[in-house]
Amino acid sequence: MRTQQVFKSLALLCLFAIASFGAFAQKVIPIDTSNITTLRIDPLNSYGGTAREIFESADYIPLETTKESTFGSIDQLEVTDQYFIILDQNTNCILLFNKDGKYHCKISGGSINANRENLIHNFTVNGWKKEIVYYWDSRTGSKYIFYDFNGKKLREEPFDFKKDPQLWDYKFIGADQVLSSWTYDTDTTNAVSTRYLIDYVRNFKEKYAAAFPYQIAEYKYADGNRPAYPAFTCAGNDTSFFYTKPSEYNIYKVTPNAIQQSFRLILPLFNSFPKGYVTDRAYHEKRDKYIETNKGLVYKLGDCYLLGDNLIFKLYIWNSNNTNLIYNLKSGMLISYGDILTDEKTCFMPTVESQQRIRGFLACDGKVVYSQFSSVEMFRAREQNKDKKPAYNQVLQQYFNKGSDRANPVLLKIKFKDNL
Repeated sequence: MRTQQVFKSLALLCLFAIASFGAFAQKVIPIDTSNITTLRIDPLNSYGGTAREIFESADYIPLETTKESTFGSIDQLEVTDQYFIILDQNTNCILLFNKDGKYHCKISGGSINANRENLIHNFTVNGWKKEIVYYWDSRTGSKYIFYDFNGKKLREEPFDFKKDPQLWDYKFIGADQVLSSWTYDTDTTNAVSTRYLIDYVRNFKEKYAAAFPYQIAEYKYADGNRPAYPAFTCAGNDTSFFYTKPSEYNIYKVTPNAIQQSFRLILPLFNSFPKGYVTDRAYHEKRDKYIETNKGLVYKLGDCYLLGDNLIFKLYIWNSNNTNLIYNLKSGMLISYGDILTDEKTCFMPTVESQQRIRGFLACDGKVVYSQFSSVEMFRAREQNKDKKPAYNQVLQQYFNKGSDRANPVLLKIKFKDNL
């Protein structure tokens, strides 16, 4: 009898050991707050300027227009050493262009009219394997689909909702490892008490680390806090990204093994969330109304890049042209990208999209940033500035001679001056 009791005790100890191992097998990445730069940002006290004063260089890159390559607009842009990789949701295609703008190939997601499930919402680039992957969501079986940089389909990986980690906004940090971000998950139907805003996932199957833990009991009213998308933006190389938490004004640098809070932005009171906004029940059911009625409120921070001494970021403000700002860390100069005027440096071509919702920068490679302009905007600018007799380079001259306002969009590659 005593022997049976001993075996039962041992069995229980083994079960506890296994449970404990499962609980701690996932590493929690700590946040390094030892070297934070605090910036006081007042959007109303930002400066403008001319392209000549602010741009070190500005190069327009027309994207080749053929029957095969014609598309509408750039919904997502990723930049590799060799290619511009572009998502156009109108044609539901991912297109690849060489860095000089010449068309390379495309990946078609299929007809959206025939099946809405075909829509490519976004894609991710694996620079280590030179692959493009996107998620196909279907009621009959979801999956990840992989292509190479020549548009050849490589494989499909099924996604199991019951056991596979869900990846919402993710970036590769290795050949088989990704970072994935989430907004606050307030589901209380299971026994999990702690969740995380960032997951580290291997092979799309194994969650091996996490960061930014939060307690469900404390954050049960946090749903609806708006994250920036994409949450991760280039911080200078393939394995480091800037990240912003939902409804906060801090910028973190995330790497495969460490996370550091790099910047803390302090905004004027009328631009900022009130204390307790993220967790208080009082804001839970009226969060959208609060954002819409408080004019000037910055409801999310995103599109963060660091180019030399220039920190670039976007302040999202409801029903307004979002404010794209450039802060020089040496001089303290704050420049509004939307207030930079075109001049001889840019051949009097547009520097800011003439849409109601100014998107600003689409991508960054750690040295330069990219924005886009429709050919309608480009040809209109040429017509409006004929009297200035701009000196077009060979690329723009050929674009205007051979193209039309129905041609593909044009990229603008910008390098900012260091001493602003």
